[in-house]
Amino acid sequence: KLNALGLGDAATADYVMFLFPPGISPWIAYAYINGWSSFYSDTWGGSVSAHMHEVGHNFGLAHSGEFDEEYGDQSSYMGYSYLSIGWPAMCYHGGQHRSLGWYSTHTTEIAASDFVSGQNELVDLFAFTDVQALSAGDPVIIKLDVANAGYALYLQYNKAE
Repeated sequence: KLNALGLGDAATADYVMFLFPPGISPWIAYAYINGWSSFYSDTWGGSVSAHMHEVGHNFGLAHSGEFDEEYGDQSSYMGYSYLSIGWPAMCYHGGQHRSLGWYSTHTTEIAASDFVSGQNELVDLFAFTDVQALSAGDPVIIKLDVANAGYALYLQYNKAE
């Protein structure tokens, strides 16, 4: 595909980002799920969060919303994007990391039904930014299956540095 666009040198790339000049693009940015390309208006071409959001679609991720807001999750790149360079410091969230297969040796699954009402249980959770210093099996993601609810909660510790 890239050769047909005259981009033969980029033919070995897994993903390609296109930045449009002023006045060409009516949208902020877009990409297709599991695609190889992402497209950015001139204004949003420098936004790291927009780049991570659109490349997240290329990785196969959908939007990360809260309640009825499609982009409502402001803790993940797959929610809102920000028109700034270097801010905010964000990441993909635990469920997205898990679906990408990242940190697979550092994920623990717990069923909510395993907890006894009124009792506490201590579970270790390490910052995913420290994963290289951890032993295999030290969790950076905890998947909490909620019985009969049809969903799971993902816990991840994002240590501010």
